[in-house]
Amino acid sequence: MKRIVPAALIALGLFLFNLGARIIVEVSGQADDPDAQFTIGLYATIGMGLVALAATAWWGTRKAVDRLIAELGPALVAAVVLSVFVAPLLVGGNPFEGGAGWIIIQLLFFTGVCAVGGLLGYLVITIVGLDHRSQRLRRVETYYGGRNRSRTAKR
Repeated sequence: MKRIVPAALIALGLFLFNLGARIIVEVSGQADDPDAQFTIGLYATIGMGLVALAATAWWGTRKAVDRLIAELGPALVAAVVLSVFVAPLLVGGNPFEGGAGWIIIQLLFFTGVCAVGGLLGYLVITIVGLDHRSQRLRRVETYYGGRNRSRTAKR
């Protein structure tokens, strides 16, 4: 249960970014203006990418890569599926209006945005040396480095 709740919160956050953008388009009366829709959608997409980036960076400092993918991956997939199929229904639209091709494009696009955001988040913490593996290696080096110094001092 401790693993499911944070992952579900991340999925909910990603879904709410998409849903919020759709609600803003409907409430502001911008449904007929493609430029406004694009701008609002772009901001929501950037927000989704940043949430994925932050979640991966937060998770990556605490967990190994395999656990990170196993816990965060399904949350990202759930958020993408909810954004494509449920969010249009909640604002009065039809997710199947554009046909199967449009659904596949949306699924691939949102998956790509979340994947790129997650990859960038993990790359940043790896470059800085804050990922789980780097921290473990630093602890091993500190432990064994201290032992070797004390042995050479005794001789």
